[in-house]
Amino acid sequence: MKKFYSLALSAAVAFAASAADVKVAPVVRQAVDEATILEMLAAPVQTPAKAPAKARPANINELAGLYNGAYYLPFEGYGDTEGTFAILPGETAATLTFIGMCDDYMDIPVSYATGLIEFPAKYPLGSYKFSDGTYDVVLTHMVIGETGLVESSSPYYLMINEDGSISSLDVNAFYLPRLEGKDSYMLGSGGGRFNISLAVDDNDQWVSKGECSFLDDGFLLPVWSDWLGARVTGYNIPQLTCDFQQNKNNPKLFRLFRPYDKVNEVITDLFVQNNVSFDYWTPADGLFYLNDCPFDGSIVLDATYPNCVQVVPGFNGAISGYIFYSSNIEYAELSAGSTPEEIAPFVEHLSYIDPAAQTAIIYNCTMAAGPMPFDAVNSVFKVENYSVSNTCTIVLPEGIKLDETGLTEIAAEQTEAPVYYNLQGVRVENPANGLYIRVQGKTATKVVL
Repeated sequence: MKKFYSLALSAAVAFAASAADVKVAPVVRQAVDEATILEMLAAPVQTPAKAPAKARPANINELAGLYNGAYYLPFEGYGDTEGTFAILPGETAATLTFIGMCDDYMDIPVSYATGLIEFPAKYPLGSYKFSDGTYDVVLTHMVIGETGLVESSSPYYLMINEDGSISSLDVNAFYLPRLEGKDSYMLGSGGGRFNISLAVDDNDQWVSKGECSFLDDGFLLPVWSDWLGARVTGYNIPQLTCDFQQNKNNPKLFRLFRPYDKVNEVITDLFVQNNVSFDYWTPADGLFYLNDCPFDGSIVLDATYPNCVQVVPGFNGAISGYIFYSSNIEYAELSAGSTPEEIAPFVEHLSYIDPAAQTAIIYNCTMAAGPMPFDAVNSVFKVENYSVSNTCTIVLPEGIKLDETGLTEIAAEQTEAPVYYNLQGVRVENPANGLYIRVQGKTATKVVL
């Protein structure tokens, strides 16, 4: 796979605002002292649930995919954590690409014979500025010793189990982002006590309702706006298209399926039109990869409340060093038991359905990147520099009716133009003043005009 790292995504990003035009304040990544995590490490180790039995993957084709599951972050407020990771082919047959352990593609040795995935004892993440200075941060293999955490010079291992799940070889070992020269750690990368399994898709639970278009000014694309704007004259966030699907079991649940599948083509076209090239990419190279994701992803809308549409948190189908998620504030508030009426006074704009325009307007967008949905504490980007309206506008396909009571499907035949015949069966182009047979789709009725 050809990868282009056109933007140095050196940390997780989070967007969360109460209004479409609110700029998110800058935040800095925080360090955690070693003493703070010792109490966390004393917590009992949970016995992980086993995945369904199957043969252990014997090659990258069987191993590659998205993985969901639990891991442990020994930081106050975290502990047992749910996350998503990705495994892709490596640079050689003896390695794999692991995404989600940190904000980088990690090319890691793997042995299918032993089932071991081998992370180096130290993996540099780069320099970061903290309140008391700038430090080199290194993912470091740490083990629990008699006096606390002790640095290990041996690799950190994950084990590919016989049932296909992946777990830590040693539950007392951790892979933590340590500040060199200081007994502190940086939140947002690494972890321990991993137990993750290949994600199972539910694509058979969804049915296509046609192609929708959407303007993503609140999720993934704003991250790239400044970088693209500096290279493309008159750059505006482009409109994307994707398949719009409805859940078979819940008619109020919709999703934009693989919403960023076409973003590489769209950005490449912009570069070609503007004669843009780089020392590491020219139009002759083919597609410019803004998104390296080969897996299914979606932006899921819960339209139970048409005046307060939720975006269900989840993987949205974008990987560019990170695994990207999308959500909005409404989801968190409603899942906590609030009502749209209770939320309204505190949120300037609520996501809503516009019946006249046949669109869904998603405000209060929250995009998170990393092995889990990060909060502001874990973010280092000064995101106020991004041109972000915090809004995603979705234009639904033909055949979907939007009104104040929710989203409903219009029968396909109702969207077809009716054809009229006289009683002798002769087609009439402009029927008037008489009895006719009207055929619309598969339905035929007698009508008086």
